[in-house]
Amino acid sequence: MQIDIDVRKIEKEGSSLVGFVNVTFAQKLRVDGIKLMKLKDGQLFLSMPSYKTNQKDENGKDIYKDICFPRVREFKDDLTEAVLECYLGIGGEKSGQMTFGEPSGDLMQVNVSVTPIRKDNSKIVGLASITLNNAFRINNIVIRQDAKGKPFVSMPSYRTGKQDENGKDLYKDICYSVKKDFTKTLNRMILDKYAAVTETELEKKVPGIQKDIRVDEKTEPSMAIR
Repeated sequence: MQIDIDVRKIEKEGSSLVGFVNVTFAQKLRVDGIKLMKLKDGQLFLSMPSYKTNQKDENGKDIYKDICFPRVREFKDDLTEAVLECYLGIGGEKSGQMTFGEPSGDLMQVNVSVTPIRKDNSKIVGLASITLNNAFRINNIVIRQDAKGKPFVSMPSYRTGKQDENGKDLYKDICYSVKKDFTKTLNRMILDKYAAVTETELEKKVPGIQKDIRVDEKTEPSMAIR
C-alpha cells in the first residue's frame, strides 16, 4: 500500500508543536491533523487526532482518546520514521512531501466494524470503525438518519470554532476519502455492515428465528479495494 505524507513545519518559539502531518493511504483515504511534537529533551513524536472524553484521570485531568491510530507497533515505527525523515529534509522550506510503502500501490484491505446505538430522539443510530491493512484504525465514524429515516455515513470531524453566514458551526473532516468511487464503496460497506448487525439483533429478539448468526469484530468482513 502506498502512503503519501505531507508535512507542514510550524515555527513558534516556546511551542512543543513543530509540524502538522497529513497522510493519504493508497491514494484513497486521507487523515489530517496529525501533530508532530517535540519533548523538552528534543525527542520528536507523532500525536494522533483525538477527542476529549467525559472521564478524568487520578489527577483530575481530562482523558483524551485517539480518533485514529496505528494498531501495530511495526507500522507505527515505519510511519514515524517516514514523517521524521520528511520533516528533517524540509530545511528552509515550509513544507515537504514523501512517499513510502509499495510504489503506486493502490490495493488496500479494509475491515469494517459497526455498533448500533439505540437512543430515543437521536439521529445517531450507530458508530463504525475501519481498519486499513490491519495496520491503521479509524474510529468515530458516525451513522446518522436523515429526515426520512435513511441512514448515512458521517466521517470523523472537529468543530473549527467558526460559523457560516447562517450562524451554524463549521466543521472540518479529520478523515475523508479523496476519490468519489472509494467514498461510495466505503459508505456501502459501512451501511451494509450496519444493516447486517441490526438484522442480527432483531433475529435474536424474535422467538423461533435461528440465533446462530454472530456479528462481531472477530468475524468482521473485509474487502480489498483497488
